[in-house]
Amino acid sequence: MLSALLTASAHTEMVNVIDLGEGSYTSAGDKLINITGSKGETILKALSVIPAGGTILISGDFKLPESINIKKPVTIKSINGSVLDAQGKDRVIRCEGNGIILENLTAINGGNVGQGGGINIDDASVDIINCKVMNNNGGFIGGGVNIINGSSVRLVNCEISSNTTALNGGGICSGVFSFSGTNNVDVINCTITGNTANQGAGGGIFAINDTLTMTGTTITGNTASQGGGLGLSNMKGANAYNCTISGNSPDDIKGKINIDGTVYSAENPTSSESDSGSSSGGGCNASGLGLLSLAILFIRRKTHRV
Repeated sequence: MLSALLTASAHTEMVNVIDLGEGSYTSAGDKLINITGSKGETILKALSVIPAGGTILISGDFKLPESINIKKPVTIKSINGSVLDAQGKDRVIRCEGNGIILENLTAINGGNVGQGGGINIDDASVDIINCKVMNNNGGFIGGGVNIINGSSVRLVNCEISSNTTALNGGGICSGVFSFSGTNNVDVINCTITGNTANQGAGGGIFAINDTLTMTGTTITGNTASQGGGLGLSNMKGANAYNCTISGNSPDDIKGKINIDGTVYSAENPTSSESDSGSSSGGGCNASGLGLLSLAILFIRRKTHRV
């Protein structure tokens, strides 16, 4: 029944829908295209045949043989909260295009990469809706979600939890290696909790040189060397409306942010960009800055292949 409805929708709205919810087939126009292989492989194969603007509809859980790389405007949507498990072999998803939508997915166990263990977004526009990004390891930066190179990202009704990284941005990292353009990041009605930036800043979110707007979001229980909740540096704009930022360790915020119309300022999480009007805190420790410098050189060399 579901496949019949999807086929009808594809005809009337001229949008191709690939249905992996009931097995290994696709609906594209008037003919069925078989997709065979393990369940994880079916998503990769569906991406190779679906046209721009199409939707891949999935159900059930998927063990991925490799990262899902999305380079065109498509939607991947689960009807029942599908778990995409990278099994620690690679990141879960990489986005390198405009008009990408990820909806009702759970991205787990991404790792073995230098940045973006759960979702890595590079020069792309992406909407992440009703998703969970959990238990990923970003290597150096961006344990859960990593955003670079002038990307535009909206996270809506998402949970970013229990992700980790060696340096900055345990939950979300934006802008550290943005070589072109400013990232614009909107975080709406999300929960960011239990993330860790082991030797850096921004256990929950780290952002530098970018625009960050948070609305109705809770950031709690995150840990970093400093800026346990938020680590912000040299921002183009940083605003929070009706948010809860509390219970992070060793502190909730490093950097400058406008919270419900009042500017909060604590010393920035890099000593070279510290705010002379800071209200609390100290500069990043020497070991953290040294590792960050090495990481910049390392990841800059690898950024096009990780």
